[in-house]
Amino acid sequence: MAMPSNSSQQTAGRIVVVGVEPPEVQELETILRFDGFDVTCAPTGAAALRRTQNLPVDLILIGTNSFKTNVVEEFRRFKQDARTCSVPMLFICDELAGKSKTKGFAAGCVDYISKPYMAEEVLHRVRANVSLYRLQHPLVDPTETTARQLQNTSEPNSV
Repeated sequence: MAMPSNSSQQTAGRIVVVGVEPPEVQELETILRFDGFDVTCAPTGAAALRRTQNLPVDLILIGTNSFKTNVVEEFRRFKQDARTCSVPMLFICDELAGKSKTKGFAAGCVDYISKPYMAEEVLHRVRANVSLYRLQHPLVDPTETTARQLQNTSEPNSV
């Protein structure tokens, strides 16, 4: 598989991959890590939520043909959790799996990645969704917030 060049215009982020079998998850990890993404893998949505309890997540990838879980339930699990309810979800499906695509969109996902993986397509879809998410949900620098709070408490209140 030819890997695209690592672009300085990328928007790296934290990605959770759920319900993807080991050979496929290794391929996805290689593609995403090469481009600077931090990847966490889990066999189920419950395991993914436990592994990312204190970490912000920018994107969730869910395998639609996982033999261990009901994919629609996995989507619902993430949509019901306050930490991940607004995080974009992409589903992974076979190229010709029309029913899987329909179920994924109905469950709340925003995009999909087809198998077999094409590195450039995976990266374009992931980058676009991470960028959109970060534009809609900008991270607040905690040091900036703390400094602003300290400044506000040190100023005398005018009566």
